[in-house]
Formats: sequence, structure tokens, C-alpha cells
Amino acid sequence: MDYESEVVKFLTQKENLPFALEIAEKIVVVKEKLQKDFWKSVEVKLKDRLDNSSFRETWMIKTDEDVLSSWSGLSIVPITTPQSLHIFPRIEQSSGDLRLFYGIRYSRKNEEPISIKVLSDFFNELGEENYKNNYWWVGYKFTDIRPMTNNFLFKVVDNLDTLVEDVVNMLWELFEDKVDSINQINEAIAANNDSP
Repeated sequence: MDYESEVVKFLTQKENLPFALEIAEKIVVVKEKLQKDFWKSVEVKLKDRLDNSSFRETWMIKTDEDVLSSWSGLSIVPITTPQSLHIFPRIEQSSGDLRLFYGIRYSRKNEEPISIKVLSDFFNELGEENYKNNYWWVGYKFTDIRPMTNNFLFKVVDNLDTLVEDVVNMLWELFEDKVDSINQINEAIAANNDSP
């Protein structure tokens, strides 16, 4: 008999079934707690990094309320933005396998191309760095991190600090590298008919 069959046989025994069902009910709660712990740790570490930088007066960290849902995540956003359309660095989880991806995102869906040279140049720059784009993202890349998988949950329990540091470094390095371009683009969008 294989391992899975042995486990099923053991758990379906009369004396083991109540315990097995109780554990099964709690697994979802455990997974959600570990995922919330991960996002909270990323938020705290990123806020610390921002607070100790020269950007602390002009940028802030914004975490979505429901970090367990698809398309939720965390952003580094300008503190003041006069226009509704602007761009900023973000990391979020996709639907389905909740794979993490990060990049430069629009503040709202942008279905019509904006003809601003600095934005076109930025698209090209990100494309050369293997970023993909769509109507929500100026550029994004997928990571190998998949919250809610067993591998991810073991990393959260075994080595949360390293996992968080890796995620924070991805987003922070992108932010530091692209912040001047992001500021120029946001200024150009504001000047271009008050964000179409």
C-alpha cells in the first residue's frame, strides 16, 4: 500500500476521524494567518526602509486591506498626486495560484495609450529589462513566490526574515532605480490635459 492510501486508511479510522476533520477545518485558518504574517512583515520592513531614506517626505507605503484575495498587495505611492492617473511601484499576487509579481503599475486601468515621450521611453526601457505590460501595468515581472502553497508556508515558518528581505529588496531596488523616471512620467501625465 502506498503512503497516501496508508494515511487515508489511518485518518478514516473511527478514533482518528474526529481529529482529522478538526485539523482539516483549521488548515485554512493557519494558511491565512501565515499569509497575513508575511504581508505584514513585508509592510513593516518596507516602511522601515522608506522611513530611513530620502524619499520619506514624498512617498508612502500602502497595503491593500484584504491581502488574501487575488490582485491584492502592497504599493509605494506618492504622498500627493494631483491627477487620478499616475504610476508607482507595486507587488501583488495574481489570481489562481496567487503567484507574486511586481513592477510599475498605473493607478487605474489605462486602456488608451498615452502619447508622452518619457512614458514611451520608459516602456522601451522596461521591455529591454524583460518586463511585460498591459492596461494595468507599465511593466511587471513574475517571481517564483506563490503564497498559499506548502513551500511558501514552510518558508514563512522556517525563514520569514529571509523571505521578506528578498521580497522587499525586489520592490525597493526597482523603486530606487526608477523613481526619477516615475516622477518625470507623473509630472508629464499631470501636464498632459490633467490626466486623460
